[in-house]
Amino acid sequence: MEKLISSSLWILKSLADVAEFGLKALIVVISFALCVLIIKRIRPSEKSDKKKLKIENLKKQYEKYTHQFHQKTMEKKEFKNYLKESINQDSFWKNFFKKDNSKESAEEKKPTEKNKDSSLFVLSFEGDIMASQVKNLREEISIILNIAQPKDEVALLLESRGGSVSHYGLAANQLQRLRQNKIPLTVCVDKMAGSGGYLMACVGNEILASPFAFVGSIGVLLGLPNIYEFLKKHNISYEEFTAGKYKRTVTPLGQITPEKREKLQEQLELVHQQFKNFVQKYRKIDLEEVATGEAWLAETALQKGLVDKLQCSDDYILEKIKTHNVYKISLKQPQSLLEKLTNKKPLANQALEELLQKDCFY
Repeated sequence: MEKLISSSLWILKSLADVAEFGLKALIVVISFALCVLIIKRIRPSEKSDKKKLKIENLKKQYEKYTHQFHQKTMEKKEFKNYLKESINQDSFWKNFFKKDNSKESAEEKKPTEKNKDSSLFVLSFEGDIMASQVKNLREEISIILNIAQPKDEVALLLESRGGSVSHYGLAANQLQRLRQNKIPLTVCVDKMAGSGGYLMACVGNEILASPFAFVGSIGVLLGLPNIYEFLKKHNISYEEFTAGKYKRTVTPLGQITPEKREKLQEQLELVHQQFKNFVQKYRKIDLEEVATGEAWLAETALQKGLVDKLQCSDDYILEKIKTHNVYKISLKQPQSLLEKLTNKKPLANQALEELLQKDCFY
């Protein structure tokens, strides 16, 4: 009996050891798999370099919503009649049963620009202080330039308070590419197009704004903290070495002399003048009146010539759907976990970083 008990205990102990070993092995395998997964997510892969192009057919999307609404609100027979009426049966059956006519000339068979439906390409730009979306905007415009026909148009849904001069200057330059290729550009402002945002908006052939959108702010600013007196009080010296008299003027740590302040103001005035010249190139307005750095509600902006029409983007797109194929185009690049953790900086950090680089803002 004792031998049986001891044997049973030995078997149970062995089974426990095997189970413990199996559990440890399973933990190791799971841990290894998690490590591989984390490394794969953190390390940018070759696929992450490929941006994803998203195309939404807004015309078909709205038609689909309309059909869904009528399907739920009409009787079955009534809905069937509605579907029949919504299809141009004459052209449908004509194309369906169309036979090859030997007498038809080659010119008639060849598609012409008149036979092609005009397209409206809709782009969105939500501008932050660094105009970070310009990375995608430049490629989206390149795509459009590669496929657009003479009758096509572009609408830009723009929302921006402005930001870095160099970044918004590049964004405006991308819109100039459309004008240079004679593709009509309509800029829609539903909330705000100020400063650098208006630098972009003024490139449009037409600017539409909702009544309570803020527009304008044609001015330049540069602000930065200066702790020179604080450092001096605590006997902390700051030395800066430059080659070139005006390599650096006003800095956060150095003493602000009248000469440096005057030079910086001169630089700001020069940028402001370039801003005004750029706006004047596209808008026939009284710059002395509007280039004060002020922003106005769209109704006032319309009176001053900053916008052409009071209309929200939704109504504009609905109008165009009646006469155009409307495609919303967006380009996005997948980010790795590491990129998401390191690239997403708070807005305040971005602003401070720009200020320390002595960049000025629209």
